[in-house]
Amino acid sequence: MTRRSRAREFRVLPPRQNPNGISEADLESAEAELLEADLRELAAERDEFRGTAQRIQADFENYRKRVARDQTRWPIAPRSV
Repeated sequence: MTRRSRAREFRVLPPRQNPNGISEADLESAEAELLEADLRELAAERDEFRGTAQRIQADFENYRKRVARDQTRWPIAPRSV
């Protein structure tokens, strides 16, 4: 293949030209809707992860408090070796 034939093979359509007859505004609108849907999906996933992290953090904090409370209630005598 020569350089000239390769250049014709990879020709890119100009930005305003559309083989399906769909207007540029319609394409941009559809793309914006898809991006907004992706953004909503990612925000929901982020909120889910944040909620999970907050629950885990609260569970750990409750565990720490319980262990501290138990240690003051039932102190363990040091072992003699």
